[in-house]
Amino acid sequence: MNLKIFSYFLLATLFWGLNFHFGKLALKVISPNSISFYRFLFSSIGLLVIFNLYEKWNWNFIIKKFQYFFLLSIVGIFMYNNLFYVAMQYTSAVNASLIVAFNPVITTFIMYLVFQKEISKFQVLGMIISLVGVFTIISKWDYEIISNLKFSYGDLLMLLVTSTFVFYNIFVKQWLPNISALIISTMITLLSLPFFSLVYYLDKNALLIYEMNSYQFSLLIAIAFGGSVFGSILWNKAIKSVSPEAVLFLSILFPCLLFSLPLFLVNIQLSSSYLVDYSSLREF
Repeated sequence: MNLKIFSYFLLATLFWGLNFHFGKLALKVISPNSISFYRFLFSSIGLLVIFNLYEKWNWNFIIKKFQYFFLLSIVGIFMYNNLFYVAMQYTSAVNASLIVAFNPVITTFIMYLVFQKEISKFQVLGMIISLVGVFTIISKWDYEIISNLKFSYGDLLMLLVTSTFVFYNIFVKQWLPNISALIISTMITLLSLPFFSLVYYLDKNALLIYEMNSYQFSLLIAIAFGGSVFGSILWNKAIKSVSPEAVLFLSILFPCLLFSLPLFLVNIQLSSSYLVDYSSLREF
C-alpha cells in the first residue's frame, strides 16, 4: 500500500471520527431522523455538483449495476446511519468508537466464508482480543451485569451498525470493481435519500428547515460534507485500491483513530480497560 492510498484511509477516518462527535452534539438539539435526512439531503446536493463537474451520466451502466448500488445504499448507508444515530442516544462517543473494533471479527469470518481466505493465528489472536475489548466495554466487568446479561441497548445497536459497515466494505469491492469512487458515493447516497425522507416525514419531532438555527445548520453541514461527501469519496477510493486483507487491517485502524479523537476534542478521561482492544493492531 503506497502513501497516497494510506492518506485516503487516514483522511476518511478523520472525517468519520469527527462525525461521531458532531453527531453527539447534534443529538442534543436535533432528532436522529432529522440529522440523517438533512445529512443526506445536503450531501446529495454536494455530490451531484462534484459529479457533474468530473463525471458523465452513463445510464446504461447505472441500470446494469442498479441492484448493487441499491443494496449497498440500503445496508451501507440507510441502515448504518439510521442505526448509528439511534445508538448514539444510548451510548457514548467513546463506547461507539471502540465497539467498531468488533470489525475484525466480522470481516475475517465473511472473508473466510465468501472468499475462502485462510485465517491466520495472528487474526485469531486479534479476534480474541477484540471480543475481550468489546465485552469489557459492554459489561464494564460488573458482576451484576454479567450474571444478569443486562447489555446496553445502545452498545448492542452499535454492534449491528458495525456489521453493516463491514458488509459494505467487503461487497463494494466485490460487486463494483473498476468503478470510480465518485460514482459509487453519488449513486448510493442518492438512492438512500428516499428512505431517509420517508422516515423524516413520519417523525413527529422532525426539524423543519425554516425552524433551523445557524448552530444546527452548521452541525448538519459539517456532518454532511465531512462524512458523506469527502469521507465517502476518500474511503471508496481507498478500499478499491487494496486487498481484502488490507481492508481488514484498516478496519482496526479506523476505531484506533476514533479512540484518540475524544482525548483532543472533548477531553474525556478513559480508563485503561478501554485500551485492551488495540494491542493486536501491529499483528495484522
